[in-house]
Amino acid sequence: PTSGNAYGSSPSWGMSILGVGFVLIIALFVWAQFSSFEEKLALFEKTASEQFQQKVKIDKLHFSFIPQPQWQLEGVTIGTQGQIKLQQVNAILDLSALSDDAMKFRTIEFVSPVLNEEGLSWVLFGQSQKQGISVNRITASNFKFDTPHINMGMFDIDADMRSDHTWRKMTLQSANK
Repeated sequence: PTSGNAYGSSPSWGMSILGVGFVLIIALFVWAQFSSFEEKLALFEKTASEQFQQKVKIDKLHFSFIPQPQWQLEGVTIGTQGQIKLQQVNAILDLSALSDDAMKFRTIEFVSPVLNEEGLSWVLFGQSQKQGISVNRITASNFKFDTPHINMGMFDIDADMRSDHTWRKMTLQSANK
């Protein structure tokens, strides 16, 4: 006797694929939460130090697949006197960039950056010394310029980069619009 199901009593292929996909997502989430990224953290510090030609210190490094694949760096300080301080950096990448040491990012998001005059000059006028870094877009939220000479308040930045690491376009928007 048949059960009336045209496909028999075994589960459909669609449900099997869905189940495998769900298990894969859970496994990737667990991997990202419990993996140690000490080696990758050292690579980030080394690459950023070469980029800025200044000492870079990163307190913590995490990886997240949600809402998109990204490295999350916390407590980033650039310069021996903390000329640039970043609460958090989200380096958003394509999954293809996970398997190699290349630094290829779609977007780098800076959360609450604080720069003094010297740090700002490194960002605006410094030339990249590291050719292996590729960034298409840079954003910064709650940016603060820390100088006794000018009070600019906080603002957001949205910038597009050229392949030669120069600025293509930069938009600044104050917190009060």
